[in-house]
Amino acid sequence: MKTRSNAERQSSTLAEIHQALVAAQEAFDQNNRDDLEECLMTAGFALCHLLPDELVESSPDIWFA
Repeated sequence: MKTRSNAERQSSTLAEIHQALVAAQEAFDQNNRDDLEECLMTAGFALCHLLPDELVESSPDIWFA
């Protein structure tokens, strides 16, 4: 089994964040608060995979809901 490199994992996580933020913009444009909240939670949680621990600890709790 081939393991992914750090660069590949980071690229995948950034793509996930980008996708969630694009969806968040669409939800915002449609004034859909429920979808907007879900998209921002998804982006925030994925972002935590790239942040140093001290920043993760100060991230909004909603990212981990």
